[in-house]
Amino acid sequence: YELSDLDQDFLSSFDFVLDHNRKITQPVDDSVISQNDTYLRDGRGLSPKVFLSPRTCNQTLLAFGADMKSSLALYHKDQIFLTPYLGSLSTSKSVERVEQQINEIEKLFKVKINQVISDSHPNYLSSYLASLWGQPFQVQHHLAHAEASLFESGFNEALIFVCDGTGYGNDGSIWGGEVFHSNSNLTKHIARFENFSILPGEDSFKDPNILLQTLLEQPQHSVFTNSIGRWFDAMTALCFPDRFNELSFEAQAPLFLEEHASEIIYEWPKFDYIEDSILKLPLLELTNILIKLEVSPQHKAWLIHDGLAEVIVQSLEHMKHQLPVVFSGGVFHNTLLKECLIKRFDNKINYYFSKDCGDHQIALGQILSYLKQKGGGDA
Repeated sequence: YELSDLDQDFLSSFDFVLDHNRKITQPVDDSVISQNDTYLRDGRGLSPKVFLSPRTCNQTLLAFGADMKSSLALYHKDQIFLTPYLGSLSTSKSVERVEQQINEIEKLFKVKINQVISDSHPNYLSSYLASLWGQPFQVQHHLAHAEASLFESGFNEALIFVCDGTGYGNDGSIWGGEVFHSNSNLTKHIARFENFSILPGEDSFKDPNILLQTLLEQPQHSVFTNSIGRWFDAMTALCFPDRFNELSFEAQAPLFLEEHASEIIYEWPKFDYIEDSILKLPLLELTNILIKLEVSPQHKAWLIHDGLAEVIVQSLEHMKHQLPVVFSGGVFHNTLLKECLIKRFDNKINYYFSKDCGDHQIALGQILSYLKQKGGGDA
C-alpha cells in the first residue's frame, strides 16, 4: 500500500512513521517452516534456489508447477532455477504475479523459452498458462513429487511414497496415495493405496462427515480416490463427528486429529496386500479395523496414524526391496505420522522425509521428469 492510502486517524496515533520510496521489483513471501522441519511456504531466506542439473539438455525449459503453492522452474545451461512460493492461483493477482515472474526470468537470464512443462490436470490454471507460451509437455502430479524428492534426498535409487490431498491421475481419477520406484534412468509407478468412494466435485471435500459417510456407504453416484489427505479428513469425522461441518483451511481436520491424539499400544494384524497390475495397499482393511475399535476418540486418533504407518512398513516387507525410502506430499507434514514410521524403521531402513514436500516442489519435479525422459546424458 502507499502511505497516503492509510487512514489519517490511524496515522495520527503514531509520533513517527518510518517509510521508504524504494520500488519492490521482486516481492517474496516470508518462509514458513513446520516444527518437524518441513517447508510449509518456501519463500524469503530459502528461495530462490539454483541447482546443478543431473542431466543435460540443449533446450531452455520452463515448468509451471501446480495451482496450489505455485512456483516456476527454469532449466538453462545445466542449471535449474526454482522460484519462491508465488501463491495459489485462485486470484487474478496471483496469476499476474506468475506472468510478471516469467517476464523477469526471461530478462534476468536473457533466455528464449523453447519448451514449457505443465501438470497433466486438464483444468489446472497453471496448465492453461503454460499453453499460452507453447505446447506443454505434461507430467503427472505425483510423478513430479517423486522426481523432486528423489533429487532432494541425494539417493541414486529409492522407493518413494507420495501422499497428498489430490492430483490428477493417469487414469483420470483422483490420486493421492502413490508409490514409485525411481533411479537415475527410470521412475515406475509400482504400488498405490486402495481406492475409496467420494462424491464428485470440490464441495464434497469441505465436510469430513460427508467424506466419511460416502466412504462407508459407497453410493452409486460416487467417484473414487485413494487420497490419503481426504482419508485423514474422513477419519477425523470418525473420531470427532461433531467438530467440523465445513473446513475453512487446508489440512484443518488432520491438524486437529494429530493435536488430539493420545498414545495407545495396539498389536496390528498382518494386512492383506492385493497383487494386481501394481500392488494395492489395504486402506479399506485398515479403515474397517479402526471403525470397530472400542477406544476413546483420542486413542483412535493415535491409531489412525499408527495404523497407516504399519500399512506402509508392512508394504515394504511385501515388496521385498532393500532400497532407501523417501516420503513426499503434503501428508508428510504430519509429525505424528513421521514419528510412527521412524520408530518402526529402527535403523534397519535408510529413509528420507522431503523437507519441501508440498506442491512448491512440483515445478522442480516437472523439469527433472522432462530431462529424464527427453534429455541427454549426465551433466
